[in-house]
Amino acid sequence: MAEMTRISMAVTAANKKSRSFLEAAAGRKDLYLMEGPSEEADVIYLPDYSSLDFRQVRELLTAGKHVLFGTMGAADAGSLKALAQTAAEHGAVLLDHIHLAFNPCMAPLKTALSCLGPIRRIRLYSCEYAFCCKGVRTSPVLPFTHVPPGGALFQRGTDCIYPLVHLFGIPQQLDAQMVFTENGMDAAGTVRGYLGGAQVEIVYSKISGSHVPSLIEGERGSLLIRDLRNLREVTCFDRSGVEEPLVSFSHKACRAAELDRCMAFIKGKNDWRRPLASSIQTLQMMDEIRSFQNLDVENTAPSHPHYASAI
Repeated sequence: MAEMTRISMAVTAANKKSRSFLEAAAGRKDLYLMEGPSEEADVIYLPDYSSLDFRQVRELLTAGKHVLFGTMGAADAGSLKALAQTAAEHGAVLLDHIHLAFNPCMAPLKTALSCLGPIRRIRLYSCEYAFCCKGVRTSPVLPFTHVPPGGALFQRGTDCIYPLVHLFGIPQQLDAQMVFTENGMDAAGTVRGYLGGAQVEIVYSKISGSHVPSLIEGERGSLLIRDLRNLREVTCFDRSGVEEPLVSFSHKACRAAELDRCMAFIKGKNDWRRPLASSIQTLQMMDEIRSFQNLDVENTAPSHPHYASAI
């Protein structure tokens, strides 16, 4: 792909995520920004999966537009693979979950794992109170076509699942329990499994808040992640409990570093297919978690019928 001297980017959907992305992009000489949809833009930034449906994203890629997703870009692994194939066939770039994939904390975090010795426990948490519910259930309400969108697995579970599979892969012997609201939305869940000799536990929720940090524990020490939803700080502890900061970034620095990485892929300096591997694994693990409850994709993701039909 020939390198472009100045790239035009349309930032859609005015929300907190897109506003911070605009702030990070301001002042770049290699980027011309436009707010809102634009047929003239080289790159389309979509804050999340619900910004456009599958058909619309595929049309953009077919037209040769590069697409960046702030979070997950599809509801299931099959849909993301289909979008990636469309992008490859039309010379476009598809980058997914850029706010974790290209977060500047991820590389030093992965490097620091070797200092922990054998990993024995991985505990990842993402709980943020989002709505009140009158009652909860341990099984979904049928029929699936009436289940509301915006489930906790997709919106909070991915905060935990993406870094897990990016750093370690998909656990074995998975077991998942989910909690549903009275009208059928998945509201919280716990997932357990094993990665070699390490126990894995993921806890996510949209009906309760928590400030418990995530931990990766080894025989020689541990890594503490203050907030997976807003990954900016990681702290090391040795076996005796001595604390040492590993990395710490401002919110603005994180967004700027993520954009730098994205631009390298858009300009053709790196192969964009490589970072998609973790996103596909994330969706594969989510598909497996859903299977424990015999769930349709629409139970746990902001639903667009085009995504479900793309499998």
